[in-house]
Amino acid sequence: MTPFVIKYDYEDMYGFGATIVFAEDVDSAVEKFKQEMFNKKDTKWLERTYHHATFRHVAKNVFGWHTYFNDPANVCIKVREINTKYGHIIPIQEHFEEGGI
Repeated sequence: MTPFVIKYDYEDMYGFGATIVFAEDVDSAVEKFKQEMFNKKDTKWLERTYHHATFRHVAKNVFGWHTYFNDPANVCIKVREINTKYGHIIPIQEHFEEGGI
């Protein structure tokens, strides 16, 4: 099983959710994630997807992120394989800014 990081966001809301899914490939990671969201009856997910379980692959960028949109195109899923060949510590996000005096 390969680890994938999944970020999802809603067109009408600021921010995003993120999770790690273990799957065989990108498409099966998306399927597992969708089923988990529907099975746990996440209210934001159900309201924004309109209960549409079909997502289509839109693009893959140079950084390896695969983008999927649901049928009404108001929920976005971004998926990327986590590369574990460089060690056991995998940074997800690091962003720092110098404080001014």
